[in-house]
Amino acid sequence: WDVATGTEKQVLTWYWGDRQYTDLVESVSFSPDGRTLASGSADYTVRLWDVATGTEKKVLRGHTDRIFSVSFSPDGQTLASGSGDGTVLLWAIEPPASDTILSFSPSPVPSPAVGQQLTLDLSITGGENIAGYQATVEFDAAKLRFISSENGDYLPTGAFAVPAIVKGNTVTIAATSLAGESAGDGTLATLTFEISAAEPSTLTITEALLTDTDGNIYHPQVESGQITESEKLKADVNGDGVVNIQDLVQVAANFGATGENAADVNGDGVVNIIDLTLVAGAFGETAAAPAAYAASVENLTATEVAQWLQAAQQANLTDPAFQRGVEVLKHLLALLVPKETMLLANYPNPFNPETWIPYQLATPAEVRIEIHAIDGTLVRTLSLGHKPIGMYQTRTRAAYWDGKNQIGEPVASGVYFYTFTAGDFTATRKMLIRK
Repeated sequence: WDVATGTEKQVLTWYWGDRQYTDLVESVSFSPDGRTLASGSADYTVRLWDVATGTEKKVLRGHTDRIFSVSFSPDGQTLASGSGDGTVLLWAIEPPASDTILSFSPSPVPSPAVGQQLTLDLSITGGENIAGYQATVEFDAAKLRFISSENGDYLPTGAFAVPAIVKGNTVTIAATSLAGESAGDGTLATLTFEISAAEPSTLTITEALLTDTDGNIYHPQVESGQITESEKLKADVNGDGVVNIQDLVQVAANFGATGENAADVNGDGVVNIIDLTLVAGAFGETAAAPAAYAASVENLTATEVAQWLQAAQQANLTDPAFQRGVEVLKHLLALLVPKETMLLANYPNPFNPETWIPYQLATPAEVRIEIHAIDGTLVRTLSLGHKPIGMYQTRTRAAYWDGKNQIGEPVASGVYFYTFTAGDFTATRKMLIRK
């Protein structure tokens, strides 16, 4: 009833079986905020009604006889009901729903590599009269490890944040302000996790509460956060758990292949320079510097990397991951193009009976190595042919001497000299055979 005018505002009715009831209501009680009406009935139920619309919100069942009395607690969070069955039941009442939304940002977000950290914002949208919050976040403990949380900048300055409470696969965070309320959109808190397994997982917000300065509690709407498959996992073409030069080589070996293929990193149905560049970007993202993968770059040649780089630049894609890959290809090419031609020390040294002689070429050249005994006698000539610019340092690329002379006989122990000739460049070093 409208108290001021005495006019009827709403008739609240419900059905018991196929019968409509407008009687046998023994007791009614308004919630403290005036938004909910509770009614106790002879049908053994307590019903909660939305005062503004007159619609039934919930039916509470538990008594075995008619209900004579209902009453809300002062905070509106508990309802008591007394019944002819000789019991008083206490009911937990959910706070009124809110149009405010809690969510994670960014979401979805690709998983970083194992051991790296991921920081997400707990964002609020459409907040009104917010003086405090509490939320529990569930996460997959097999894939994520909670590291820390920080209160965001949404609440007024000086808000007090409760230390995070971690229990198994949940973390509960909360903060409150004594200096007023906030409204609108913003960041309630940030949460940082360490990646235990770079696989898809979900972050779920549970038990989320918002409060105003009067102590009223509201339930916001919540949205889960999604962590998707790691870009690094997609770029691990050979599936060995790390993205490196071998993955580049495998993509290059599959150029032009169509259909389902591990080398089709971007999933467009064809393996091409875009896939290779994305792979380069994936391992370049975790390398502290080009030197971090300098050792494995020996599996490549300057010529092929230069061709890859030219094709990538011609593709001219603006995607950040692709552009990162272009930069990594530039670093690789720089590593493969020495600033000067040089003869390096053989290894092992001393040796018996074989050794490798590394070198590098700043320009293409015909390469020859002559090995002399200590008296100047020519022992062996290694004609390596025309070699392009590059680093020739690993055992698969360096010059190899098996410790034999020109007619295939093992040479005696002692000191030998090897002279390296590449075009106009000549250098000599000493080595020792010890038997």
